[in-house]
Amino acid sequence: MAAGPPQQTDQNFRFGPFELLEREGELRKNGLRIKLQDHPLRVLLELVANAGRVVTREELHQKDGQANAKGHHRPRSCGQQHRRYRHR
Repeated sequence: MAAGPPQQTDQNFRFGPFELLEREGELRKNGLRIKLQDHPLRVLLELVANAGRVVTREELHQKDGQANAKGHHRPRSCGQQHRRYRHR
């Protein structure tokens, strides 16, 4: 079952059983708070803000300032963290 596009109310986004409270920096699933570290929270906010379009890994790195002077990025551990949160 597709969740559909996120619905934004003020600084909150709803998608499927999730609610992302931007101002509070919280993610909730069916009302229960899911602890998020700062970086995964920023990535999720960026993805939700760009709902309906593909956001590349490079865009996320540029937006988050993770690329160093040589263009190398942080390890893919952030993607692993997102997969863990999605399956909670």
